[in-house]
Amino acid sequence: MRVTYIGHSGFSVELDHFVLLFDYYQGTLPDFPRGKQLVIFVSHKHHDHFNPKIFSLVDANPGAVYLLSREIRIPARGMEKGEIHYLGRRAMYDYTFGGHRISVVTLRSTDIGTAFLVRADGKLIYHGGDLNWWAWKGSAKSSLTSMASRYQDEIHYLEEQEPKKHHVDVAFIPLDPRLEEYACLGMDYFLAHMDPDYVFPMHFWEKYEVIRDYKERQEAQEWKDKIVEIERQGQEFILP
Repeated sequence: MRVTYIGHSGFSVELDHFVLLFDYYQGTLPDFPRGKQLVIFVSHKHHDHFNPKIFSLVDANPGAVYLLSREIRIPARGMEKGEIHYLGRRAMYDYTFGGHRISVVTLRSTDIGTAFLVRADGKLIYHGGDLNWWAWKGSAKSSLTSMASRYQDEIHYLEEQEPKKHHVDVAFIPLDPRLEEYACLGMDYFLAHMDPDYVFPMHFWEKYEVIRDYKERQEAQEWKDKIVEIERQGQEFILP
């Protein structure tokens, strides 16, 4: 499994038969290998997760498929190239693309759109989109309480998808420094309830030191070895 950090919340994951592209909006895309099915995921319509240029990828990657959160609309006539599927929230989907099966479970974002749990080529991959514990400094207590409840509900729903081991192979989780002292809440809660092999922080606005700071916290020592330290855009990671 080859994981490439493209930028912000954008990653590609190359598997045996699939290449999965999540939430691309800027940065240099890797050269996708010929002969593998490209599946492009977009969790929601915010500009830092959705770039309409993704619809041109089908020109160089015939047969590319798009799995889009249902509130996304194609911005201009003529861009609707490739096979497009719109996904709802808390729903389950099974597809066969290029003769190989892929299944997707969606979660409800605590902002807008969806998060994805993807099973393909024997791997289980979670991409959170903007599903996060968005506790903003100065928010009313009622707002903070509501946010905590909504985020925890979704992680519990995620647990139910793998009820025995709560295991995923790779997880992409927001770690947003704008939340200041609350930035760790979503990551901490996820890791306390799920058992990922590898965790890639995202949505950290290229402030790479945030990852190191997170791992140095006493509260993170139990799972710090699971956290992948990203250092630059375009960085590739080869995983078992």
